Amino acid sequence: MVIGKVSPFNPAQDDFEAWIEVLDGYFLANDIDKQKSPEKAVAVLISTIGLPTYSLLKNLLAPHDPTKEKFTDLVKVLKSHCKPAPKALAERHSGNESSKVYILIQSTN
Repeated sequence: MVIGKVSPFNPAQDDFEAWIEVLDGYFLANDIDKQKSPEKAVAVLISTIGLPTYSLLKNLLAPHDPTKEKFTDLVKVLKSHCKPAPKALAERHSGNESSKVYILIQSTN
């Protein structure tokens, strides 16, 4: 029985390092040991990153075949290419727009 699901990586929205942490949680929940089953770890990575990211990975590794590479090498290549997407709440506006910070305080009464 498979536990959990990993959504495909979306470079426009997702932080790659956080996505890898989710994938690591999936490995743990499903007893997948990256050291003992390196081919399985690569297969899970390739099957979960989504077609656009897999195509990107193939282009970054050309002429090498991603299925023949080590899991850690694939992660390193993608991590170096995919910068974390800026978080909407952390973005600052410039020009005539003003930055506003709202702090919500919850009463404990």
